[in-house]
Amino acid sequence: MGAVNYKISPMNPRTKFFTMAALAAITFLGQATRAQQTQYPKPTALPNPYRLVEGWPALPKTMNGGKWGEVIRVHVD
Repeated sequence: MGAVNYKISPMNPRTKFFTMAALAAITFLGQATRAQQTQYPKPTALPNPYRLVEGWPALPKTMNGGKWGEVIRVHVD
């Protein structure tokens, strides 16, 4: 068995032109869509839309002295 020689054919000039044009178009369109993205402010820079209501939620004084407890363990069935 002899060695197999592969002949590399030069790229057709028309094919080369369309390949380069396609790559240029993809690059251009990719940059154009990136430039159109809207810049939004950071969420931490926005004002807080929530307000704190004092005394809510509150437990009755007859229930654990009005203090919230904690959950040690929860079993889900």
